[in-house]
Amino acid sequence: AGRRRPPMCVIAFVLLLAGCATPPVEPAKVPKLDAAALEQTLDLAARAIAETRLDDAAQILERVLLADPENSEGLLLKAEMQLAAGDAAAAVQAFQVVVAHESVSPRAQQGKGISLILIGDEETGVRSLQEAVAADPGLWRAWNALGAYYDGQQAWTDAADAYAKGIAASPDSALLYNNRGYSYLLQRRTSEAIADFSRALELSPRFAPAELNMRIALAWRGDYRGSVAGVPEAEMHDALNNAGYVALLRGDYVSAQSLLLRSIEADYGFNRRARENLNYLDGLQTEDGVQSIEVE
Repeated sequence: AGRRRPPMCVIAFVLLLAGCATPPVEPAKVPKLDAAALEQTLDLAARAIAETRLDDAAQILERVLLADPENSEGLLLKAEMQLAAGDAAAAVQAFQVVVAHESVSPRAQQGKGISLILIGDEETGVRSLQEAVAADPGLWRAWNALGAYYDGQQAWTDAADAYAKGIAASPDSALLYNNRGYSYLLQRRTSEAIADFSRALELSPRFAPAELNMRIALAWRGDYRGSVAGVPEAEMHDALNNAGYVALLRGDYVSAQSLLLRSIEADYGFNRRARENLNYLDGLQTEDGVQSIEVE
């Protein structure tokens, strides 16, 4: 009998989108904004999108685009708002329109590329991202998206280059450090992954994806105690399950069994994932007849 495959969806790695309720305003009654007021208004809209206050962003952008329907920055932010709202298909169309505006074309290519990847057209999306960074190497979001794509292709050298260029463009981005750390984790380069997750948490101490990835990286290093240290009681069963599953993958069956049993005890309900992992572990031990440890 062949070795059984591990159950799917038993552990979560975290690598790293509104309407307007105000009544319509007649365009003819909306005065043009002077340069200073326009810049300030666009900054407010961009901040609202970044903070996912999309209703606020919609109202602000309506004011800009009613006054100037062809405003490049306003159209770009409207497309970004659609992307932030999760409507990647509509965002593709909106970014495509803005690509023709020379002043924002590279950023529009960036948004278009990200949106295309989200709807599954990776090939076209990657081309758009490559065009974006060729025109403006400072577009860190494009580099980040390219890094994630190359990770999926296991093109580790290209991924490392993309993340490095993204970090050079945005050295204070916790997201970039987290995602490069995740890339290292995929390659089992645990020490480098931990260093990047540490940097991400220095930049953003409560950045949940980096917290989770750090715990998983510590488990891969064999530091199971560190991987669950400080976890809130309500989340302990998940942390123990993740550590146990990593121990299982490392071949450390004794620790895996202990951690998975603790996960089940910590969950007052029915901890399905931990039970699936424990059942898989039991099958491995029966097939192997040994308890081995494989360390990177």
